[in-house]
Amino acid sequence: MSSEDAASISTVPVLKGDNYRIWARKMTAYLQVKGLYKYMCDSFIAPLDLNITELTQMNAHDWDATNDDGTPIAIPAAIQALVDQRQNYLDWLEDNEKARGSITLRLSNSIMEIFENVINARTLWIALRQRYGDTGQTSIYNEYQATMNWKLDATKDPEMSLNSILAKFERLAGQGFIHASRRTKSDDHSSWNPS
Repeated sequence: MSSEDAASISTVPVLKGDNYRIWARKMTAYLQVKGLYKYMCDSFIAPLDLNITELTQMNAHDWDATNDDGTPIAIPAAIQALVDQRQNYLDWLEDNEKARGSITLRLSNSIMEIFENVINARTLWIALRQRYGDTGQTSIYNEYQATMNWKLDATKDPEMSLNSILAKFERLAGQGFIHASRRTKSDDHSSWNPS
């Protein structure tokens, strides 16, 4: 890993569980920069490797055969299609390793242990989202408590501190939380009277 790669992946926080949302956003950006995020998308289908018959057929081709004038004999289209399919699979395999390695580097040791046997990067991505990305009532309450207990740190740049509280409110809003002071009559279902 180059020093540039090490510096860019270090901007992704280590996933500890409760910081999934920020981790996922930063890891997504990192994988996008590296051209690997496409493998995490639901629409992506991993290429298939050749079966044993196709491998045998490809390997049976005489790669060193030449014409009478010494020029290589043209590769038949069917063999070339097998070569291309095999190369496509090998390219995906290499990128899968890069993506999985990048994700694993930013997991806490305990989370890394849980998912150590997951070898497909997309499967790992989905498993992490399912385990740590679900927003339940408890996590919304904890986020709300952290937001309400927030205090301006006089030793830090005020802009950074204000961005911090703004991010907390944005996360709450993204989870569907509306503070009582911001509710409208249409939001207030507690006053609804069916009669």
